[in-house]
Amino acid sequence: PTMGYLVGFIFAAFFAGYLNLKTNIFIIFLKLILSVSIIYILGILWLGNLIGWDKPLLALGLMPFLLAELFKISLLTILTKKLIKFREFI
Repeated sequence: PTMGYLVGFIFAAFFAGYLNLKTNIFIIFLKLILSVSIIYILGILWLGNLIGWDKPLLALGLMPFLLAELFKISLLTILTKKLIKFREFI
């Protein structure tokens, strides 16, 4: 059941590699949301093919993880500028 999410990680990592993180903090937040959305879209599509489209797919494969994802994305958005400055220092 996790194959779609694993494939989604590959595409999300490819997309996130092209992000310009030296822009506005709101743009960074939206780009990170889009990257994580790729993971969940492919995961839900695979889960639907595996267990059937008549099941509550969003309740099974998306809703339990949304609050944690929002926290992680918010934390990364806040720390991005500091991490870039730290990386330039090293």
